[in-house]
Amino acid sequence: MSDERPNMERRFEVSATLDQDSRSDSESIKIETRDLNVYYGNFRAVRDISLKFPTTRVSALIGSSGSGKSTLLRTLNRMHDAIPGTRITGQVTLDGEPIYGDNVDPIMVRRRIGMVFQRPNPFEKTIFDNVAYGLRFLGKLSKSERQDRVESSLKKAGLWDEVHERLDSSALSLSGGQQQRLCIARAIAVEPEVILMDEPTSALDPIATHNVEELMRELAKTFTIIVVTHNMQQAARVSHTTAYMTMDEDRAGVVVEVGPTGRIFTNPVDSRTEDYITGRIG
Repeated sequence: MSDERPNMERRFEVSATLDQDSRSDSESIKIETRDLNVYYGNFRAVRDISLKFPTTRVSALIGSSGSGKSTLLRTLNRMHDAIPGTRITGQVTLDGEPIYGDNVDPIMVRRRIGMVFQRPNPFEKTIFDNVAYGLRFLGKLSKSERQDRVESSLKKAGLWDEVHERLDSSALSLSGGQQQRLCIARAIAVEPEVILMDEPTSALDPIATHNVEELMRELAKTFTIIVVTHNMQQAARVSHTTAYMTMDEDRAGVVVEVGPTGRIFTNPVDSRTEDYITGRIG
C-alpha cells in the first residue's frame, strides 16, 4: 500500500478544515444504524450495517454501483415503507430514538429527515409553491410566515438572488442546477434536522456541481448531511466522514471501512478501500 500513497495524496484534495473537524472525539451522533439489514423479498440488499453519522457534519457513502448505498440512504427516512415485500431488521435511531416501530409515524420521521434525489424533481408549480409545498403539513401558517419561510429557504439554498423577481414563474423554467437547489430549498423549508442526498450532482454540469458542493458545506453548519456519491473527488472535497461500501459474495451491500475522509482517501486500512479509490476496481 505504501507505494501508492503519494499518488493518492495528489489525486484527492481533502479539505484540511473538514479533515480536522472530523477528528473530534466529542461529536454527538445524529443518526445511528446497528446491525441493519434490508430485504427485498428473499434478497438481502444490505447486510449488518452499523454506522454513526455525526451531527452537523457531511458524511459520504461511496462504492460501486449495486453496493447498497442508495438502499441504505433510503432506509434512514423510511422511504422503503411503500415498497411491497421490503423488510428491515436491526435498528436505526435518530437522536437515540428508534425510527422504526408501530408507534412511530413515518411522516414525522420524514419531516425531520429530508431527501434530495439524484435528478431534480420540481413540481409543475411556481417557484414559490414548490418551496412552500411542505409547509401545509406544519399546521396553519399566516401568509407572511409562509413568505418568510420561502425566502429564508431560497437564501439558504443560494437561489434567492436568482429568482426573487420571478417567484410566480414555473419551476420548470429554471436550469438543471437551479432546479436542484430549488429542491434543496423545498427540503429545508420544513426545517428538518437531517438532509439525505442521493447523488445530487450526477446530472449537473461542473459549474452547477460546484454551486451545490459549496451549498452543502454551508448547510452543514446547520444540518446533518448524508450524501451518496460516485464522485470520489466530491466526497474528498465536501465530507468530514466517508464510508466505503461494496458487495459481498451473496451480493449484499456491506461496509468495508469508515473513518475521517482525509484518512480514508490517503491512508486506508483495508486494501479493498485502496483498490477502489485508486481505480483498480470499479
